Amino acid sequence: MGIVQTVRDDRITPLDLPARPVLSLVVPVYNEAAAIQPFFDDLAPIVSEVLVEIDLEIVFVDDGSSDDTTARIVSAAPQGVALSIVTLSRNFGKEAALFAGLSHATGDAVVPLDVDLQDPPAVILEMMVLSQTMQRCSISSHDMSMG
Repeated sequence: MGIVQTVRDDRITPLDLPARPVLSLVVPVYNEAAAIQPFFDDLAPIVSEVLVEIDLEIVFVDDGSSDDTTARIVSAAPQGVALSIVTLSRNFGKEAALFAGLSHATGDAVVPLDVDLQDPPAVILEMMVLSQTMQRCSISSHDMSMG
């Protein structure tokens, strides 16, 4: 259905350290060349904060774009993240593009994002905090019921 191109994988894990968790962002795009730089600009502070604790993978799915969306992704992507681009042969629609991205994501957690900033990237940090809080509550409940 598509061609996967791993553009760059800047994640570095020394051999003597355990692998860090990976967060995958899945971003479907279709003729979104003009939206790429603003997307990365809004994502930059989140990337800086997230990379302290986890590795980040961004999976773009080009849903048959006829503009230079893919070239702009490659040139504007931040350093320090794994970047993959799934290129679909034609426009299959957002749902199919999202499915393709989810199928290629390798992270421990996956967050789908719209490149038009419909959902601001800042919600990623909020979701991570909520997820950690829920895990602590779940572990605490489990520990209490065992004792």
